[in-house]
Amino acid sequence: AATMVRGGIKENVLARRAEAAVNFRLMPDDSVARVCEHAMRVIDDSRVQVRAVPEGAWDAPPVSPTDSAAFRGLEETIRRTFNNIPVTPFLFPAASDSRHYAALCENVYRFSPYLLGEDEIRRIHGVDERIRVEMLGRMVHFFVELIRNWAGDEAQAAQPEPLEEGKTDAVG
Repeated sequence: AATMVRGGIKENVLARRAEAAVNFRLMPDDSVARVCEHAMRVIDDSRVQVRAVPEGAWDAPPVSPTDSAAFRGLEETIRRTFNNIPVTPFLFPAASDSRHYAALCENVYRFSPYLLGEDEIRRIHGVDERIRVEMLGRMVHFFVELIRNWAGDEAQAAQPEPLEEGKTDAVG
């Protein structure tokens, strides 16, 4: 996604120089170097330079296992918190602090416990990005349940109120 573009100073004057910031989402096992190489091949113009911004570029994290006790606990907590919603691994499309923990543990799961409606999905990383207030309570409930689950606590917290109809379009 080209997130910032700079060039000319007037609509009828050719720019002497132009630059763009492009945000890439890396696939599993991909690297910043390979993405830059791919961009250069696709652009195929020696006048264009491609470089990674050091403070904002990192290689894709490793894929976390789904056959572990940690994943099973996460899956169970998701099902309990979100009315038995189907759980499946997917690519987390956002950057998170989890990349800092990949060297410490292979069970690093990138998951945000909230449900988004269509209007909220359209606002992701846009103007007026937000989630509903009732989702904040559900997020807190989720993390309390997850901590209890992973800690082996058998106590069950009170179940949250069912979600409103039409508010279960996507899990982020």
